[in-house]
Amino acid sequence: KNEAMKSLPLKLLFGLSSLFVSIASMLVSFCAAHFFVLKDKYKHILFPIYIATCLPATFYAVVQFPLYVDLLKAIFKKLPQPSITSSQF
Repeated sequence: KNEAMKSLPLKLLFGLSSLFVSIASMLVSFCAAHFFVLKDKYKHILFPIYIATCLPATFYAVVQFPLYVDLLKAIFKKLPQPSITSSQF
């Protein structure tokens, strides 16, 4: 029972972290490919486009940050074990 209480938040934390890394790497690869494909005369327009592209991912990361913190607390915080009393029988 105690193993599941540590295992599940750890798996959720790993999934959330890998989601953030994949979104960030996708944005970096998009911006790099877009930067190399366009001609020099359009390069002054690129940075506002890149900022607009990163806004939804940044908003998603900010919204999910409390879940990330809660998962870290659930993994590293020592929870008290329930005690069995005679009234529970």
